[in-house]
Amino acid sequence: MGEMVNRIRRIDVVPSANATVIPRAFLATVDGSIYLFALIAPGKQDLLMRMQGVMAGMVKSPGEVPFAKFRGFKTSVRDMSEEGPTRFVDGELIERFLDMREELQRDVAKELGVELEELRGMTEGLRRIH
Repeated sequence: MGEMVNRIRRIDVVPSANATVIPRAFLATVDGSIYLFALIAPGKQDLLMRMQGVMAGMVKSPGEVPFAKFRGFKTSVRDMSEEGPTRFVDGELIERFLDMREELQRDVAKELGVELEELRGMTEGLRRIH
């Protein structure tokens, strides 16, 4: 995350049958950020990981830094600054799907082999979580 977590508050939510993510906790950092930690439903994990990979090359990140490097991290034990995060889906990146031009949305849907409306619906549902 790049920030020191100060508090973790568990939340118990009964998810609907078709939920994409299941919220588990809020994390508050010493810098004042608040994050939602959620588990991805098993049937959606592959789709979201692939969607993130496709979108990472299409969406501009702050300072034109590649997504992997932007979300990577470096500690005294491990350096993931070039490889980026593993087994992690960046909700902010996924939500930017709704801000993309329709032609780019169609390209993402085609690359994933999913209907455009299904992707829009799933992403809108994720945006409503917070």
